[in-house]
Amino acid sequence: MEAYLRGQRNIIVDRRDFYLRVQEPGETFDDFLCAVKEIANFCDFCESCIDNSLRDQIVVGTRNEEAMKRMLEEKDLKLQSAINVCRASKNANVSSTVIRGSAIHTLAKCLGTSKTGVPV
Repeated sequence: MEAYLRGQRNIIVDRRDFYLRVQEPGETFDDFLCAVKEIANFCDFCESCIDNSLRDQIVVGTRNEEAMKRMLEEKDLKLQSAINVCRASKNANVSSTVIRGSAIHTLAKCLGTSKTGVPV
């Protein structure tokens, strides 16, 4: 069945979709990665090319500028390293947001005001 479906697809269109796929606003990195891998399955990339193609699309398609800069700094970036950089950067952003939110709440309690500046 899979061979039949592959025969009905246009590899040029699939590769175009692959190369144009970028992370959407609000889309998690893991959802983006899953989507890119799914599209890549139909692109008929050779075994030795698939990892490099996925790595390249992660670098150009991520919305995380900090992660992209870190990946571009690595001279011999591998697919797994690109995935790790994006996941680590995402986790750091989530942690810093939680810490900032907690610090603001704590400071507001100490000052006796809410986050909006209204006395509590």
